[in-house]
Amino acid sequence: MKLCPKCGEVGEFYSGDGWCKTCTGIRNRQWAIENPDKIKDRQLRRTYGITLEDYAALLDQQGGVCRLCGKPPSKKSLHVDHCHESGKIRGLLCSKCNTALGLANDSPDLLRRIRTARRAATLGRAQLAPGQAQEQRQRQSPERHRQQRRSVDRGYRGN
Repeated sequence: MKLCPKCGEVGEFYSGDGWCKTCTGIRNRQWAIENPDKIKDRQLRRTYGITLEDYAALLDQQGGVCRLCGKPPSKKSLHVDHCHESGKIRGLLCSKCNTALGLANDSPDLLRRIRTARRAATLGRAQLAPGQAQEQRQRQSPERHRQQRRSVDRGYRGN
């Protein structure tokens, strides 16, 4: 334990730093408040390999809006969407779109099925999962099932 030249207290020190841990923390927090662009630039470089200028250019290229929904960012900046396997940057997304992609595990197959189900629901047709169609047919009366089969065989659907 030694005496901190900043606060005059005896305390713990980081190796190579002249101030105690408390004073160093206060100094670092103050620097971060005064330099948010440097913090953002450092985070972008470390995480995605791009600079703050690259981010700004991408944002400008997208017209300042989310790549998927087209809405401007709320209070937070847009998230960098990237492939977790290759690291390739795909664009900037709002929090909701970024979360949706994350919950879908970036699976193109799952996203296609979601889109198909949503389209079917919008058009008023229920999209049944594999196996559900067979269960639904089994619940129908045998006569109703025969009527549907005959109409399909004739090439039209009658009620």
